[in-house]
Amino acid sequence: LYTLLRLAQNLCPGLTPLQIEEDLEGKFSQINQHWQQKKRHFYQQKEITFLGSGLSWGLAISGSNLLSCGPQIRATAFPLEEFYHSLRLHQAGVGQHYFLLPATSREYPFYIATQKAIVEQGATAELISFIPDASESNNLFLVMQWLYEMCWHLSCDYVDAGGQRVSHREK
Repeated sequence: LYTLLRLAQNLCPGLTPLQIEEDLEGKFSQINQHWQQKKRHFYQQKEITFLGSGLSWGLAISGSNLLSCGPQIRATAFPLEEFYHSLRLHQAGVGQHYFLLPATSREYPFYIATQKAIVEQGATAELISFIPDASESNNLFLVMQWLYEMCWHLSCDYVDAGGQRVSHREK
């Protein structure tokens, strides 16, 4: 993906609004190392919910689909505002894990308040963002790479443990 975006930028500089940072490849390497070293068994034991808003809502849906299809982990996605203002926030508890995906630095206070409320309910939560290490225009791009790495490593763990892909069979 990085190479394709770099090629597109070289061929048509005005084609993409994404300003590709010089050290983006280094950041990808850091994401990969993070997932190689992380204690991933934790995620196999939890019900996962992705929370996003605006542009990060698409990433929340993608994260949910990646976990459900790859490593067969039960995952859902909700818009952050709906989750926070409905009773769903008060249903968070032990055995549940939340990924919060802010798109911009303006959203941080609301995401941090939500993360705190989730943890107070007994669940666990991670706020996934690369701001200010990366520009806001690259944040979603890096979060997407983070989600792909997560799915890859958790899927490998699933297969190594004897898991098999679920397939649809006509009856």
